[in-house]
Amino acid sequence: MDVDGVEFEIAPGEAEVRVTPKAGWAVATEGGYTVAVSTELTRELVQEGLAAKSSDACRTCGKRPISASRTDHDVLWADGKLAEAIAAWSDYIKQRHVGRADDG
Repeated sequence: MDVDGVEFEIAPGEAEVRVTPKAGWAVATEGGYTVAVSTELTRELVQEGLAAKSSDACRTCGKRPISASRTDHDVLWADGKLAEAIAAWSDYIKQRHVGRADDG
C-alpha cells in the first residue's frame, strides 16, 4: 500500500476491514466477499408487492378451486395506489389468480 509516496506492506491479519453501510444499502460479508444491495423501494417494486398481495387476497377470498377452465370472474375494487398497481400488473395478477392470462 502506498501512502503519500511511502510504501507499506500489510500482511494478512495485520488489518481489520469494517463495513458500515450507507443509508439505503444493506451489506453482508462472508468468506472474504462483501455484497451491497440497495434497499430503496422503487415505485415498480412497491406496485409489484401490492399486485402480489391483491392476487393472494383474491385467491383466498372464495376458497373455491381455481382452474384454467373456470368461466366466472372475480371483481376487485380499488382506488389510489392500489388501483394503479393492479392496472400496471394486471397480467401478473391474472397469471397468479387464474393460472393463465385470458382476454376477458
